[in-house]
Amino acid sequence: MKILVVEDDAAVRKFLTTILKKENYTVFEAENGISALLILKEQKDITVMITDLIMPEKEGFETIIEVKKQYPSINIIAISG
Repeated sequence: MKILVVEDDAAVRKFLTTILKKENYTVFEAENGISALLILKEQKDITVMITDLIMPEKEGFETIIEVKKQYPSINIIAISG
């Protein structure tokens, strides 16, 4: 399974990525919604996106709406610190 972690806080992003990789998931990282959409365009087989809700440049809610329109089969987990 391929997972995209979208989080502007580098420490939180790295923490989530490390845990998921230890469980043998393939993980991609994005620091904001804009980067996330670019990764999704390149990596067509991502099945789960874990996203922060409050981020600069493109908020989590805005990113979720756009991702669901373009990639309706992706499962989304929203987090907020």
